[in-house]
Amino acid sequence: MIRGGTAKSTLRRTSFWRRSQLPEPTKARHYSFNLPEVCQVGRTSSALGRRQHPSHSHVGLVGLCGSKQSLTHTKRVIFSHPVKRWSSGKDSSSSNSTATSQVTEIVSNVVTQVSKEVAKATPKGKAIPKFPKIVKLPRPLNKAPGSDSTLEWLTANAGVMVLNFGSICLLMAFTRSDILELRLLSIMGSFSNVVYFATSSKKQYLPMVWSGVFVLTNAIMVYKILEERSGSVTLTPLQEAVYEEHFMPHGVTPRQFEYIFGKAKEKWASKDDVLVRRGQDMTKVLLIVSGTTQAQNLGRRVTAASSKPGHQHELSGGDSGAWIGEINFLESMSNKISNATTTPKQPESSTEATPAPASTATVAQPITPMNSSANNASRKALLTYSAAGPVHYLEWTHEDLELLFGKSVDMRSALTRAMTAAIVGKVVNLTVSKSKQSDVFWTRWLSARTEDDVEVSIVPEEAPQ
Repeated sequence: MIRGGTAKSTLRRTSFWRRSQLPEPTKARHYSFNLPEVCQVGRTSSALGRRQHPSHSHVGLVGLCGSKQSLTHTKRVIFSHPVKRWSSGKDSSSSNSTATSQVTEIVSNVVTQVSKEVAKATPKGKAIPKFPKIVKLPRPLNKAPGSDSTLEWLTANAGVMVLNFGSICLLMAFTRSDILELRLLSIMGSFSNVVYFATSSKKQYLPMVWSGVFVLTNAIMVYKILEERSGSVTLTPLQEAVYEEHFMPHGVTPRQFEYIFGKAKEKWASKDDVLVRRGQDMTKVLLIVSGTTQAQNLGRRVTAASSKPGHQHELSGGDSGAWIGEINFLESMSNKISNATTTPKQPESSTEATPAPASTATVAQPITPMNSSANNASRKALLTYSAAGPVHYLEWTHEDLELLFGKSVDMRSALTRAMTAAIVGKVVNLTVSKSKQSDVFWTRWLSARTEDDVEVSIVPEEAPQ
């Protein structure tokens, strides 16, 4: 049946109902089309009643057709066509394809019939309404090909990329020898973990908290390291003179020197006062700030271990005698480290174990250190140091220096360099002084031999003939 009309014209009705193709009350499928362009295809139940035939259903078409300029004539056309309903079974895929081909064929036939009916209904002398032309709107500027997909991919995988970046930072941190670089890379790795867990779809608060704790701890330690390396301090003229002569050439920072000087005790000595006596236990380290000292071994003066104003520029090894007792301290530290890292070797027992006496079975025997004799020898002073005039010096105990060594790796390295430079300077000065003494001895010996043992004969010149 065709239903149509406008508000200004008389409703014209034309019947296109093909009852010969429809069985008695049935359920139909109808499809809605707009003649200019197909709008939609749907499935509804018609008002004809319930389908009684079990193996067939019908296809209906609803179409709209308009006039040339505007839709002055609107017709709603319903066509029905029987389509065999395929039951589900083994050939479900072939059934669906067959039904689809039937529907396509029916739709094309219906469109042809609609065109014919429109031609019949059009008054003579008027052109058949044509489909309106499609107006092409200006297309907006598109982004570069693939930019949208790339942006979507980056957005979707941002968390994973941040996590991988943090893992790489942590891996690089384990390869660094500088403690500052290691902690900075660790901060970046832990912060990346915080970002990953915070942006994930399922929030995990416990890993976020622990990663935040790691970031905070490393940040505090980085601040301490930077403060120790580049912190500004105010030094007195005396402290500045000591720092520039004995510490600054060996990489000790002003902040580190402030800690070192804070642990020292300032002392003064008069002329002929003995600072250190040969053979006594060395439990302290001295640094001569001003004045002159003499180092003696069995009454013989040792210039390489003595200190005097001007030795810094006069001697090849500098004023190495300003340090007293640094060799004993470094050797005692080395012995402590070796004893802590090594265990005494137990003597091999015989094949049959000898039972211990009852009196000693329950008593713990004291363990003698491996290098006890070496430790005692390293604590003994090798020379006697006395003041040749008023002397001002600094004094550190071994315990104070051990605390400074344990403060940080940078502090331990700086102090070790300063003391090692003094030891090297003493060796250089001793070698140079011995070479000078040997030169004088050989010169004197040769001069004595020339004067006493060598006879010089003068040959007169022959007279010319």
